Amino acid sequence: MYRIKPVKPILKSYPSLNPKNLNSDNSPHKGRKITVYNSKFVESLMRAYVMAIGHNVLQKNQMKIGQRYAILQSALVQSPIYKLVFII
Repeated sequence: MYRIKPVKPILKSYPSLNPKNLNSDNSPHKGRKITVYNSKFVESLMRAYVMAIGHNVLQKNQMKIGQRYAILQSALVQSPIYKLVFII
């Protein structure tokens, strides 16, 4: 098996990922800093894991994350399809 070069971090290209203060009164974590991810970042992350599963390059401890992303991705794709079917 061949060795894969480490991937450079991509977080620098997403400036909106700076930690933000949580100001919800109902949250037990009020006042903590949380990282907010936009949908484009989450989609890219899910796609990368699913593609890595397809190419069989994930480590053993990463496979579970990739499998869950594949399930989530297929569930997210179904929602717009169901709406299209009911509209037509």
